[in-house]
Amino acid sequence: MWDTTGAGTASLTVSNGATFDVGTTSTILRIGQDGTGSLTINSGGTVNTAHAYIGEDAGAVGTATVSGVGTNFNAHDLNVGTIGGQGTVTISSGAFLFGDAVIGGTGGSGTMTVTDAERNGRSPPARSTPLSSSKTMAR
Repeated sequence: MWDTTGAGTASLTVSNGATFDVGTTSTILRIGQDGTGSLTINSGGTVNTAHAYIGEDAGAVGTATVSGVGTNFNAHDLNVGTIGGQGTVTISSGAFLFGDAVIGGTGGSGTMTVTDAERNGRSPPARSTPLSSSKTMAR
């Protein structure tokens, strides 16, 4: 398990073509578990993880920002704002997100915004209005 968690504040940045492999299929990347955490992936950086939690547990705040062509966030199981936490994920400017996502689960609040991101390995279509998706859910 790799965490940017705890009662304090922590951040992780992966950029300039670097790759951060979290580990095996049982390894979890947690960004903001009991405190405040942020993940930034840009400029061709890549993060690979089987499971990612962005904003997990009551009072926690987690954010993930993924931007730029050639930038990848591969999280096969992505949870945004769960178990009372608040999570925000933004994918933009040609970045790529791969995985299944739960947004706002088990009493949490989650938001995901996708703007001009790559989809299924293809460039985004030309459009005058950005592609956006956002969901907030509380139980």
